[in-house]
Amino acid sequence: MEKRLQFIWIFMLLLIRQYTIQKTSKYAGVSYRKARKKWCANIYYDGKQQWVGYFEKEIDAAKAYDKVMAYYNADVHKMNFAIDLAEAPNNIRRRIRVAGKIKRKASSIYLGVHYSDRLHKWKAEISHNKQCIHIGFFNSETEAASAYDKVARYYHGENAVTNFEGHHSAPASFIKLERHPVTSHYRGVCRHKNIWLAQIKVHRKRVWSREYKTEVEAAEGYDRAARYYHGEKAQTNFSGTAILSHVEIRKEKCPSTSSYKGVSYCKRDKRWIAQIKLNGKTKYLGYYKMELEAALAYNAEAAKLGRPLNIIKGVA
Repeated sequence: MEKRLQFIWIFMLLLIRQYTIQKTSKYAGVSYRKARKKWCANIYYDGKQQWVGYFEKEIDAAKAYDKVMAYYNADVHKMNFAIDLAEAPNNIRRRIRVAGKIKRKASSIYLGVHYSDRLHKWKAEISHNKQCIHIGFFNSETEAASAYDKVARYYHGENAVTNFEGHHSAPASFIKLERHPVTSHYRGVCRHKNIWLAQIKVHRKRVWSREYKTEVEAAEGYDRAARYYHGEKAQTNFSGTAILSHVEIRKEKCPSTSSYKGVSYCKRDKRWIAQIKLNGKTKYLGYYKMELEAALAYNAEAAKLGRPLNIIKGVA
């Protein structure tokens, strides 16, 4: 009876192994994960299993395994390739330190990056002062890695551990990355998704902002507001731009209503709200920094229900 139970137990282990690891590798420390369709690298050190990462190619996983083994001063004969310790990337130390904390959600070869199955985007985050700081969501893995590098340089300077050693991007805080995702060559103008935003700051505080459909319109709007706030000393994008009146400035500083259907402004939260009526009840679609963003959110929901859309010219 005991032999029979032992045989069943061994059979179950082999069956589980067959479904979890569908492919074997000729390299040490490398296995294939069917669920992710990627190669996984792991090492065993000091009696514990240490996760290294997921990789598209088998050879990349094998090289990563060797680099971590080199960091631990492991026996060279246990490695897959001959490796020079000086060639090991500087992010190995950080990856080893945080691997145990993020191994459940990590799915990227880059430091501070993992994939969000819920949002279908790449998420970047960084640890600072024992706190996990969210940087943002990105469409591509490399964009998230680049954003991580900028924030890492902002917090750690020259000692920052980054993903791309050859790219010396300017340091930026996560707040700056969130507020200014795309810059413009015009003064006081930035782009957020499909919307151009013009804004005026006085003593580092934003006193005026407005959304525009095109970059040039935003630059002209900035010039008019700049002449109102700074007078003749205003630095503008174009010459001969008219000045906004006091009534126009006041109206644009404190918006209360929107010309778009399903969009309103919340003064308490200082955000635009998108909402739609559904079966006699109000369905909230979210809060947005910009009016056009809220209008686009309404259009997306209205299109699903076959209702008329807001006409937004110049925005795809």
